[in-house]
Amino acid sequence: MGAVRPDTWVEEIVPYTEQFEFAPVCGEVIRRFGLNGRRVGLELRCWNLAAGDVSGLQDQLPDVKFVDASHLVRTVAAVKSDLELEAMRFAMKLTDVAVETFQQSLRQGITEAEVAANIDREVDKAGGVLRSSSTTLLFGERTKLSHGSPKRHPIGNNEPALWSLAALRTVTPAGWFGA
Repeated sequence: MGAVRPDTWVEEIVPYTEQFEFAPVCGEVIRRFGLNGRRVGLELRCWNLAAGDVSGLQDQLPDVKFVDASHLVRTVAAVKSDLELEAMRFAMKLTDVAVETFQQSLRQGITEAEVAANIDREVDKAGGVLRSSSTTLLFGERTKLSHGSPKRHPIGNNEPALWSLAALRTVTPAGWFGA
């Protein structure tokens, strides 16, 4: 839940720990909202909703007719509010700052940790916050790893660099914090 709370305005988060808990927990929430016996739309083309999840929900709620709402979700999500557009523009600004800092930091002998610290400092100056738990920054042989946190591993001449990160800025319905 710690990863969800900063990224949503949803007031009630109902967590589950293991995949086998998905259907019973979601089934209980659907019943609590009085949707038993109704049609419930699911984003069936969503990459992380498996057929087994839907089957489990149907077993939990045999009176509910689950329908594909993938097109509806995409259509509604395509319409952006002014706040969403502002957030997207800010995200692009943070991305530009991070990419420029990454490129300007690369020189033979600099470590992954030093580059990460440079990016963190510049993103912070621009008003963002890096999620260090989401940062992958790897040099040389370490780029064979799919994920990895920055270490004191230096980059050599003509070696590859792999980088992936996430940043955030807290938003409320009233607007940006600290803006």
